[in-house]
Amino acid sequence: MKQTILAIVIICLITACAGRNPRPIDAMKVTDKELTCEQIQNELLLANNEISRLSVDADKTAKNVALGVAGWFLIIPWFFMDLKNAEKTEMEAYRQRINNLNLLYMNKKCA
Repeated sequence: MKQTILAIVIICLITACAGRNPRPIDAMKVTDKELTCEQIQNELLLANNEISRLSVDADKTAKNVALGVAGWFLIIPWFFMDLKNAEKTEMEAYRQRINNLNLLYMNKKCA
């Protein structure tokens, strides 16, 4: 019985920790060269909106510290810690996308 409970606890610790996996976008797409100036502006607006949306959840340091401290008294808070920083990874991908789109915008002489 004790071995079963220990196995369940270890499996929960391994599978439940760290948060969600990041889903970064491609900085450069195959169809980018065919975009018109207006489409590039729309892509830039979309990327900026996504960065704004992700920035709300990006800094989880304080939350993780609080959960880590509480985890010393009760083990359950450790399951809610987010250690993967998926939002920061996705934000960096969107920043690279914006840089590439700005370069494309200048090369097409849209301004």
